[in-house]
Amino acid sequence: MKKILIVLMTLSFSAQAEDWSLSGKLSTLGMSMEIGRPISGNLSGRLSANLFSYDDTITESGIDYDVSLDLKSAGLLLDWHPGNTSFRLTVGGYVNGNSAGLDAKAISGTFNINGTNYIATDVGSLTGSVDYKSTAPYLGIGWGNIGHGGKGWGMSWDLGVLYQGSPVVGLDVTCAPSLSPAQCTTLTNDVNAESQALRTEIENNKWYPVFSLGVLYRF
Repeated sequence: MKKILIVLMTLSFSAQAEDWSLSGKLSTLGMSMEIGRPISGNLSGRLSANLFSYDDTITESGIDYDVSLDLKSAGLLLDWHPGNTSFRLTVGGYVNGNSAGLDAKAISGTFNINGTNYIATDVGSLTGSVDYKSTAPYLGIGWGNIGHGGKGWGMSWDLGVLYQGSPVVGLDVTCAPSLSPAQCTTLTNDVNAESQALRTEIENNKWYPVFSLGVLYRF
């Protein structure tokens, strides 16, 4: 992702400055940087890179998790401006690296896994991950015309949706030495069932809302 940001900055300053734009944004995809240029007529194109990390605690399927959220994506977007106005309709796609790491926390010294209570000391660790498809199409609307308004500063915003597909959820458990092989097998089976329940709970996250607001400079 750092390499993508470097490429964006290099392109924006090394290319012929005329008609190019550079934009910085805050969005639900993270901190964003974009470069763009008119293509022809009412069409323009943008290359976007997004990055953000966030830690939180959530409860899913009756288990508390420490969550490390990583938002990483890069997109290629095509804007159509009806009547060559600043309003735009946008289609495109993203290389999607959005993911989350999970670390389960015991509540009152126990884990409730698939409806069964386990003493925390019997569970060596319970961790997991949530991942999505590596490519994601995008559709949205917005404001800001790279080729309209002359050189100088401007504002832009986008409102759309990213289809990142059904989440891929994985939970991994380590049995403590206090458990017998049979008990460990039971725990592993409960964790597999818990993984499926977690996937069902977050199924709607396959549609990811995108909102961004930023400033741009036309060269």
